[in-house]
Amino acid sequence: MDIQRKEIIISATILLTLALVFILASVNLIRNNIRTSIGYTLLYFAVSYLYINRISTTKWRIIVVALSISLITVIFSFHFFFKPWTWVFTSRLIYGITTVALVAFLLMLTRDKRSTILFTAFVADVVILFHNREHLEQFNKFFTVIESIIVYIILSTFHVKQIMDRKWKVAAIASAFVVVLVLGILLRFFWYDKEMLFILIASINACLSLVPWLWLTFAAKMKAWWLFYLEHETIHSEQYKFLKIPGLPTMFTIKDLEAATGNFQFQALIGEGASGAVFKGTLTDGSTIAVKRIKCQPNGEMEFRTEITIIASLQHVNLVRLLGYCLSTSGDHYLIYPFFENGSLDAWLFKDDRKRSRLTWVVRYNIAIDIAKALAYLHHECHHRILHLDIKPANILLDGNFRALLSDFGMSKLIGRDESSVVTRARGTVGYLAPEMLVLNAISTKCDVYSYGMVLLELLGGRRNYVLAMGRDNQQRRSLYFPATVRDRMMQDKLMEVVDATLVKNEGIREEEVAALARVGLWCIQENPMLRPSMTEVVEMLEGRKPVHVPPESSMFVMNFLDLQPQSSAYTRVQDNESAIMSVNNLSISFQSGR
Repeated sequence: MDIQRKEIIISATILLTLALVFILASVNLIRNNIRTSIGYTLLYFAVSYLYINRISTTKWRIIVVALSISLITVIFSFHFFFKPWTWVFTSRLIYGITTVALVAFLLMLTRDKRSTILFTAFVADVVILFHNREHLEQFNKFFTVIESIIVYIILSTFHVKQIMDRKWKVAAIASAFVVVLVLGILLRFFWYDKEMLFILIASINACLSLVPWLWLTFAAKMKAWWLFYLEHETIHSEQYKFLKIPGLPTMFTIKDLEAATGNFQFQALIGEGASGAVFKGTLTDGSTIAVKRIKCQPNGEMEFRTEITIIASLQHVNLVRLLGYCLSTSGDHYLIYPFFENGSLDAWLFKDDRKRSRLTWVVRYNIAIDIAKALAYLHHECHHRILHLDIKPANILLDGNFRALLSDFGMSKLIGRDESSVVTRARGTVGYLAPEMLVLNAISTKCDVYSYGMVLLELLGGRRNYVLAMGRDNQQRRSLYFPATVRDRMMQDKLMEVVDATLVKNEGIREEEVAALARVGLWCIQENPMLRPSMTEVVEMLEGRKPVHVPPESSMFVMNFLDLQPQSSAYTRVQDNESAIMSVNNLSISFQSGR
């Protein structure tokens, strides 16, 4: 059977199930069985979700959602206009709203959407079956039991489609046949006792609905915790104590981190980004740490795994060392780093003139070399090449001696040594993104080189690389784009004019180092990635072991690529499947994602 025909059959089956549940909800409403009607409404929502999840067109998704919402409105409106407004109805209405609210709350607690569907079916079965025992003498209630089991089997079938393991798929299908077999036996031996038959079938149905939900919700988590426990016990056993090598990351408990940060109080917050917040803490031994809390989101889970995998394996003097980590049962994860009193380079360059004046030329030049060495290590000295993908002053930390260390590997990506580049969604910080990331979504080591070049020019000028505004002609806009200014002054042999004014007042500036820094920066931001040097070559050029030639003319494509619009907020970011809109320092930048 081809895929298109299979999809048509699946969609038709879901729609027929929707129609069946809708009819049963309406029939029970007419018979004044409001609880049963609510149960079928819950089933309707469960099946609707299955159908909505298969629809790719936004218009039809909205239509199905609107129909689902209107069902509740129709049911209660019908009851309001055609039934007497009595205390009985009021109590049933309150009961129904409470039931729906409880289910909605439980749905929010469950991340597994397929598990959520089965659990909704279970709640609906309980509402339908166990609140209608006073009608056991009616044959239609017995039919309701069979119908609810059929609906459950249909829901389970959709889950079976998601199972990749052939063994478990066969087991799930076999369980559906067992349900039919058990029903046949019960019909044969307990037909004379309708009440007993009803209770037995209701119990089996409830259990069959509940067990898959429990398994899907907790099995994976329990397995992960069990494996973690076995690993923890093995590593901490006497015979493996020799594996406890100083310097490797330590596992902290959530209580340790709460005690260190004062229960993550606001006063301990030192920074916050898109994926989480960073808190300052003090351990029992008196050492100061920085605790990064990664939010419990899908991208946060991925970022946590990425960062802990990468950093734990890195050993370099200019990379921030991972002290430990914490796996919290609440879903949030934590990474523990050393705390650096001097903070980030961003705070020293752009936020305080007095701080910026303390960044002497020698300090800035050494910072440039430190970060170049860190990137050369990531790109060329690791087993897999590691792309940082978010090089910027905010991710460069300074220790007490102003030694620079590269941090925040949440967006990093590993690529094989045989891969020159890979394609992915553009991510990072506007102003430091390479042109090929904006246009082609292609990433390589040369993307980090571009970002590093932008940081070099900001070190040179003590200012951000762009100050953009509306209503400017091309020449004026070019003058506001600092890399273009550096290029012009270099061609005019007036590079000292672009050096940070706070440095010019001080002594110790070597013009040959200024020229080297400016030329390396302009080489790094060449639009053609092939023209950019490797980070190993950058280190050699900055240390004077390799000559730095004058870079070729560049059209500064990025400057014209950016769509300039004024924004009131200091930093906002909105992103959907079609486009991304970013605003940084009163700048709005829009670009289309790759297709």
